[in-house]
Amino acid sequence: MMSFACTGCGCKLCVRRNVIGKQVKCPRCGSTNPLPQSRLEPMPLRPGHSLSPPPAPPKPVPEEAPPPPPEEPTAKSTVETDFYEDSSPGAQLGEHPRAGELASLGARLSGRFPPREAAALVESLARAVDAANRQGSLRRETKPEEAAPEADGQARETVPTVPRDVRALGAILYECILGRPPAAEPGKEAEGHPLRFRAKAPRPLEIICLKCLEKDPAASYANVRELADDLRRFLGGEPVRARSSGWLRNSGILGLLVAALVGGGGVGVGSWLATAELRDTAERRRDQLIAEQSRAKEASILAVEERERAEGLAVSARKASENVQRAAEQEQKARERAVQAEQRAQLANTVRETAEKQRKDAQKLYLDRTKDLLVGKWKTTFPEKEKDKITEFTAGGNVLTPDGGRGTYRLLDADKLEMQMGNPGAAKEQFTIKSLTWNELILFGTDGKKEAVRK
Repeated sequence: MMSFACTGCGCKLCVRRNVIGKQVKCPRCGSTNPLPQSRLEPMPLRPGHSLSPPPAPPKPVPEEAPPPPPEEPTAKSTVETDFYEDSSPGAQLGEHPRAGELASLGARLSGRFPPREAAALVESLARAVDAANRQGSLRRETKPEEAAPEADGQARETVPTVPRDVRALGAILYECILGRPPAAEPGKEAEGHPLRFRAKAPRPLEIICLKCLEKDPAASYANVRELADDLRRFLGGEPVRARSSGWLRNSGILGLLVAALVGGGGVGVGSWLATAELRDTAERRRDQLIAEQSRAKEASILAVEERERAEGLAVSARKASENVQRAAEQEQKARERAVQAEQRAQLANTVRETAEKQRKDAQKLYLDRTKDLLVGKWKTTFPEKEKDKITEFTAGGNVLTPDGGRGTYRLLDADKLEMQMGNPGAAKEQFTIKSLTWNELILFGTDGKKEAVRK
């Protein structure tokens, strides 16, 4: 594996060794970088924490393939960079599928990692180390404090210590998050500044890392498998089993904390009182604003209601005005019809009066004509008993007979003749004039028909 910095964004690029003469494309910024001439070796782990893989069985030497044709200098091929598994003996560590990442660890530890990426990396390393421990492929150096020989040549009882694998992985996790290695003195980081650590990583990951750096074996992990399981719980969003390292047990820190709490309490009380006063003022002001807003809202509602009421009254007034105008128009039309009816009635009365007058004039004229035709002497020709009887009608309305009889006559209508013979108390006899000419007169009375001719 070869690693170098990207010329575009400065990130670290790792490629295989067999890409000499090709250009490398950065997966972050997309810039194309020429491969440097020098070959960078993987960065080793910290002293005392190196991983020594077992010798790999010899592999059969494959036949050499013919060399590729030379590439033109003007058109170099480009390869995508990635973290590949190297074909070195370190790739044969254990049976864990991600154990090959141990060989490229040194090239990846420069700079900071996101907390979850750092946790995933250390979890993979812990699984690989656990697999190597189960196979017994890791060679360890015994420290003097772990097993010191006694004078008689027998080894004394081993003092319990924190597993070096756990502490080494905790140091890797610390450096991946903060970008610097932990303090050289054992246990200092665990009792140091967790708040500074917490600003760069979640609290569960901080507790896991500080637990790996604990100098007390009882407070640390018993093996790397427990560390890997706890990191897996963190990555899965489950509660971790690690608990706080107890940094409050330091009496100096505890005293400073108590003093800070006491001093901060007084400041907090004053601040609380001031804040309470400001809060009361703000609440009063808010209540006033709410009341003003409520009044304004009520006034707005009243204004809207008044406007709607005024609009309703205006609509009613407009309808009433239209009704009055319509009634006036109807009244005018009725007056005009009444005048027309009156005029027609007057015209009808005039026509009726004229007709009546004409009728009366015609009747008078007819009566006068009938009377003129009736005046004179008439000789009865029928009936036989009155044959040759002479009757005279005078213009004064008298009736005279040859035997000295006298009477009166009166035309009731153009065809009605009333006669009274004798004294005024005598009975009146009416006749219907059926025919009246200048020489013939035909009457019908109660006693029958009478005919006469002018004499």
